[in-house]
Amino acid sequence: MTDLTGKTALVTGANTGLGFETAKGLAQMGARVILAGRDPEKVDGAIARLTAGQPDAVLEPGIVDLNSPASVARFAGGILGRRKRLDLLVNNAGVMVPPAGTTADGYETQFGVNFLAHFALTGHLFSLLASTFSARVVTLSSIGHRGATVDFDNFRLEKPYDPWREYGQSKLADLIFALEFDTRLRAAGA
Repeated sequence: MTDLTGKTALVTGANTGLGFETAKGLAQMGARVILAGRDPEKVDGAIARLTAGQPDAVLEPGIVDLNSPASVARFAGGILGRRKRLDLLVNNAGVMVPPAGTTADGYETQFGVNFLAHFALTGHLFSLLASTFSARVVTLSSIGHRGATVDFDNFRLEKPYDPWREYGQSKLADLIFALEFDTRLRAAGA
């Protein structure tokens, strides 16, 4: 990576795992990093760990519950209200093979959190991303997409729950979103 001083990045699921390491790397390169997660204590803990290793890091907590479309909308509204630029959105957070459940709006949890929430977050923040020169959106997936299909008749647990099938579907949807988003942006000359 090059010097990211003056750039702002938002990383979902930044309190642990790949999200934490991504936030760490971005902060080390000088970016202001918004660490997004649903648990304020865990997000604050991640910020404390990063600051202990890099006292000059510019870090900001972002509290969002990707299980709730209303929370995603509120969170994005807060970002839009206080930021003039967003150079990088990293759609990282996710759940993997939890017990059967649904999001606040009735979608199967993995499909809702892993795909729909990030799709919505990107949409809510699009005006800010579009107004930031050379902004980027990174949507993570996994090899769990291999062999998966998108079952349009099973977004709300209409069929018996298969955690791996639902996980694969969510990760395939992430890839389709990333590719189609890129295609449409290129077609628009963005």
